[in-house]
Amino acid sequence: MPASTRPRRADARLKKEQILAAAVRTLSADASATLERVAQVAGVHRATVYRHYPSRDHLIQDVLSHALSEGIEIVTRAAELETFDDAVHTLAVDTARFAAQYAFLLGTAELAAAGPDPIGLSALMAAWQSSGLLRSDVSAEWLAATFIALARALLTPGAIAPDQEPHEVLADMFLNGAAQLTRWRTAGGSEDSVD
Repeated sequence: MPASTRPRRADARLKKEQILAAAVRTLSADASATLERVAQVAGVHRATVYRHYPSRDHLIQDVLSHALSEGIEIVTRAAELETFDDAVHTLAVDTARFAAQYAFLLGTAELAAAGPDPIGLSALMAAWQSSGLLRSDVSAEWLAATFIALARALLTPGAIAPDQEPHEVLADMFLNGAAQLTRWRTAGGSEDSVD
């Protein structure tokens, strides 16, 4: 392969990464942003964007692919941690950031086509169930869907108090639910009575 080809390919790859990063930033701020706006944010000519992405749908598909890869990395990172508390906390931190960054993908046909659990969160929940760390009276798929629903709910303006951190609320709600533990105990329940 001629040496002159390698730099061009490397440059094209860098431009594509630059465009993709700009697309995520731009679409996070304005989900209806055009390819022209993405080009402005990326600091490239719109023809460069069109060379890589002939349509907005092509760009969204590539952004989704990138997001799903990142989501898989988040789940993998949590699965590799030593303690359950560290794993849930890390999963909550990464998921809250991820949900905010890629909120513009929610409700898209492209995301729906990826299936109900394209990042493998259900498998992590099942592993935690098998280890006795999560209740077993509900499915791993339900636990994963609940975790994601909680993360999505955090995106609603005013969902949490200004002094709260989204990831802390996410981890606490997932692990402890909405009831105050003292209220649960007063009503005749106990922490030990929940699997």
